[in-house]
Amino acid sequence: MRLFVAIYLPDELQRKVWKVGDLVEGPWKRDPAEKLHITLKFIGEVDEKRFREIDRALSTIKHPPFGVEVAGIGAFPSLQRPRVIWVGAKGEGLYSLQKEVEEALFSLGIPREVREFVPHVTLGRAKGKVDISSLVERFSEVSFGTFTARELALVRSYLKPGGSEYEIIRRYPLED
Repeated sequence: MRLFVAIYLPDELQRKVWKVGDLVEGPWKRDPAEKLHITLKFIGEVDEKRFREIDRALSTIKHPPFGVEVAGIGAFPSLQRPRVIWVGAKGEGLYSLQKEVEEALFSLGIPREVREFVPHVTLGRAKGKVDISSLVERFSEVSFGTFTARELALVRSYLKPGGSEYEIIRRYPLED
């Protein structure tokens, strides 16, 4: 099974962020609103035994709930050549929680991410030349909203011809 760890946006904020995609011009594939989340760690393919180990490790994480602001627009690998179009996520708790998740999984031998953690909500993927420079400028100081992160989710991703599908297979409450 293909797994990742995420924080999901509340429904209302998912819909609000998703609407920003209406403004993107060019060939791109937008993710459905209900898939919008902040990935803390992509794990990849694991077997059932490894899943149980991951489940146990994530259940030991003790982190208080925290505030998250969803604001701004960006792209990977760059604004000039966007492949992934995203809305930013801010909050000190995102960094500390991501580090705790990373360390819990590293204790199982799952490699640490080598790239810098950039909290974001993926809106979709460019399928050709897409210019989002005006959107980045227009929304650079715009906040789409805030929420309190109260749980982690262990998510299974199914790769399908029409795009990936997600299934939350475990939820872990955030608490002191």
